[in-house]
Amino acid sequence: MSRITNLAPNIQPAPPSPFAGLIRMPGQLLCPDGIVFDELERAIRRHLFKQVLPSLKGRAERYLIIQGARGTGKTVSATDASLRYGFAVALLPASMLASEHEGGASAVLNDFMTFAAETSRARKARIAIVADDFDLSISAADSQTGKTINSLLVTHQLQQLADTQEPRNFDDSGMPVIFTGNNFTTMRTSLFRDGRATWHTHRPTLDDKLVIAFQLFNPRSFEDRRVIERLVRAYRDESVAFWRALHNDLMTDRLDDIIARSLPDVATAEAEFRRPVPLDGDKLWALARARAKTKPASFL
Repeated sequence: MSRITNLAPNIQPAPPSPFAGLIRMPGQLLCPDGIVFDELERAIRRHLFKQVLPSLKGRAERYLIIQGARGTGKTVSATDASLRYGFAVALLPASMLASEHEGGASAVLNDFMTFAAETSRARKARIAIVADDFDLSISAADSQTGKTINSLLVTHQLQQLADTQEPRNFDDSGMPVIFTGNNFTTMRTSLFRDGRATWHTHRPTLDDKLVIAFQLFNPRSFEDRRVIERLVRAYRDESVAFWRALHNDLMTDRLDDIIARSLPDVATAEAEFRRPVPLDGDKLWALARARAKTKPASFL
């Protein structure tokens, strides 16, 4: 005798998109207290504004290339400037386009662009794409790596994205793409030619680095400010990231002192860590010298 059952079908929920964690909405800044580089901010805002201006529909360059030295805040600035302007940001790491299979990288890029367009429609948000360290992506080719089928396919696809201006945002405005990197000479020149891309070279000034150092170390006296100013002038050629790392070195030194004193619990240690202390100029100079000399080493 057969039995008729009324079991619900075994429907599995759709797996989450691998790109879901790469979306940041306005207000979700990477560095809320970070410095705003005026020239870079202006270049990014100009690029975004050209995408939404009806008079320039389909004619504005889709790509903005931000080139500059390592550790100067290019990607953070591109992301946060876009968020401040009201765009959501889809972050595209260069490593995401790596693939061992022919056409694999191109498929990932296509899926990513489709996801960005669907997210724009679902959230009624304009989206800007920020491609981090793109000069290290599969599209780059130098004397050691050469060109592969995947690199050629991705380059061709990026050229089409620039020329067709598709996909677009939910309101039919352009979906801008911002590439950051240190060396775009390894990229095919036609990819970022006139009409497809505009360029901005990011060079933080001495004044920019002074502002960053003052924000980080928060000098409370005229003498402390003089120490910071002399330090920045002495290490003016170091990257923006150097100063945050130096501040971390100073905090680590304080932490070592707290650990050595064997404070009884985390709350007491935290209170001691937050207690304002005078700036030790000699120690800061010593830490700066040590950090400037730190280089990668091989122990093989």
